[in-house]
Amino acid sequence: MGITKQEHGLCGVLCRQGLGCGTLKCNTVERDGVGRLCEGELTMNQPDLDIEILLPVSAKGKYWDRFKAFQRTGLLNHRGHKIHVTLLTGTEEPERFERGWDYPITIVPSRYDHVASKIYDYYSTIAEETLDNASWFMRVDDDSCTDVGGLSRWAGANFRHEDCIYLMAASLWDIVTQYREAAIRLGYDHIFRPLMKGKTGNLPSSSFAHEMECSFLSQGAMRRIFAEPNCRRFFQEIAKLESGFGDHGLAVASRMVGIPTSESEVLCCWPAVDKFSLFGGGDFFHIHFIAPDVQGWEQFQAVCQKYL
Repeated sequence: MGITKQEHGLCGVLCRQGLGCGTLKCNTVERDGVGRLCEGELTMNQPDLDIEILLPVSAKGKYWDRFKAFQRTGLLNHRGHKIHVTLLTGTEEPERFERGWDYPITIVPSRYDHVASKIYDYYSTIAEETLDNASWFMRVDDDSCTDVGGLSRWAGANFRHEDCIYLMAASLWDIVTQYREAAIRLGYDHIFRPLMKGKTGNLPSSSFAHEMECSFLSQGAMRRIFAEPNCRRFFQEIAKLESGFGDHGLAVASRMVGIPTSESEVLCCWPAVDKFSLFGGGDFFHIHFIAPDVQGWEQFQAVCQKYL
């Protein structure tokens, strides 16, 4: 299947509606400019998608095996639910990633290959059309597994996507120093408390937590974050570092606009295969450290064969 190149993801929106270039499964987005900023009152449209999923990928070394495994078992129980996956490929050839999917994807290249920089480069220019098009926005690693249907139903039963909701798989408090400095330069020193030392070592470097691995945000939260120009400037700055972690920056941006982060009881950052929702009715709709290069992969495969 060929790759269609368009600005700011508009082609991806048209394709999902059966319009535009006619490519249903895959398109590549050229990102030379800056995405439009939301201004004025935030108005919510009725989303076309249940969940928009962000996935950084690579074909280098062990990550190619992870990519192929994710295609098979990364997103389970998705039939009957409207999802779309955005793949962040960096400078690698996008054609390597476009085949083998049974749900729509968009491939987004970047000037950066560091995983965190790919994420923040994407956030710095995320299109308004993308924010309009989904009720929920999820970022996952390539060594994870999600019960899409279970998570979508749970979110719809417990929250309104119009509200500002930021859920995490686990809470960590170690905001990267350069990320703190970038936010402070933009005038957000008030969201941090001083780093202090005690007998037991360093206390948390911030007054809020970021996620470990997985985040799950409502449309309302995403719209508020990316309506603030300073959030986009923040992402532009930290993308240039080509270092750090992909699960810190969005939490910082959320606090810049006054949205708290919250740990969720249904998202797990550990390989809790025995407690996964599709395997005997466990509590977790998302689990992590599930990949061919990670211990326990054979157990996961055996359980998949039993239940799926």
